[in-house]
Amino acid sequence: RDMALTDATMEAPAKTQSLEGQAVKLDNLYNYASGKVMPTANLRMRKTADAIANLNVAGKLGGAVFASVFGDKPMMEAVSHMNDLPAMKRWATELSLLNPANKADRALLRQQGLMLDGVRSGLQRFYEGLGGSSLTGRLANAVMRVTGMQAINDIRKGAFGMSLMNAIGEQVKAGVDFAKLQDSDVRTLRNYGITEADWNVWKLAQLEDYGKGNDAMLTPEAISRIPDEALKAFGEPEEVRRQAIVKLLGAVNSESSFAIGPAGYRERAAFYADLQRGTVKGEIVRSILQFKAFPWAQFQRGMDAVANQNTVPSKFVMGSYLIIATTMAGAMLMQTREVLTGKDPRKMADDDWLKFWGAALVSGGALGIYGDFLYGANQNRYGSGILETLAGPTIGPAASMVLVNPM
Repeated sequence: RDMALTDATMEAPAKTQSLEGQAVKLDNLYNYASGKVMPTANLRMRKTADAIANLNVAGKLGGAVFASVFGDKPMMEAVSHMNDLPAMKRWATELSLLNPANKADRALLRQQGLMLDGVRSGLQRFYEGLGGSSLTGRLANAVMRVTGMQAINDIRKGAFGMSLMNAIGEQVKAGVDFAKLQDSDVRTLRNYGITEADWNVWKLAQLEDYGKGNDAMLTPEAISRIPDEALKAFGEPEEVRRQAIVKLLGAVNSESSFAIGPAGYRERAAFYADLQRGTVKGEIVRSILQFKAFPWAQFQRGMDAVANQNTVPSKFVMGSYLIIATTMAGAMLMQTREVLTGKDPRKMADDDWLKFWGAALVSGGALGIYGDFLYGANQNRYGSGILETLAGPTIGPAASMVLVNPM
């Protein structure tokens, strides 16, 4: 971090202030992810705030599974395209993993370090203090599991990760040298610091056949079976093997999280890293920000997907795709919710078509609750106004009660 900051400021002295700000953000991210945060000022206040937040999750995210089914798909397809993953093969894998009878296939992927987000997100989302969980925390976690949202995210990440491992394995199987790989094929590898030496270690692995066309899987288990004699040319065999596995899983799981899933440490650190738990200010700000990290993460990932394109036309095509695809996903989500609540589907081409498609655009971008205001001006789906919604799921309803029933 210090070396990179020094090099960058020497290269561009005029950007020193901006670069130092980026370094602070990196510090906040590292400290948040590693647990180096300010100690809780008042444990009772923190537990009370956590209980309220967990009840908000349990009471208001029961229908979020539909947002995940429709809303997450466009970004998954965009990232898959960026990594040159064959669509038909990946869709077949996803459908196969969704089959309740294919429990063995899902277990096999977990053994390879995929589809483990159910455990990680349970710790990350509902209890940042590792080592315990409250009744409300378990309730919130149970709601997310029962509705199937966590399972769908896990399966999609598993299908994406499996496809990416197979895509890398196909290049390894073909004997392609690292220097001759196309940029579009190795964007992931280069982004995660994978070197020619790592690639040559991967080429020693005996690839595996997982079916559904995934017959060139480069897995951690395949790497672990490389004989020590073959690895001695790269260094101490055990360390070389460990690094090869860590880098493979780091790239695959990070790309999977970029394509599918809730807000990660990066987005949560931007929101919460400088807030002290157990203080009035800290808990109020956290309550206001609840449920807002996910839409921010979706926006950030969309911008990253556009930025990763090499030319202006390709950036335009990616941006256009994301806008159109998320709008269509938002429309399907809105109509599904109408039908499930016993209502007729909304008119999409009448005089108010602009309101409908405007709400669909916002809904597809993970801001569905705000899309309600574009369609039906005064209240969202929970009966709250725009100010209460912006104030968060805790303060908003409380303020609404005070305004409606003043003492």
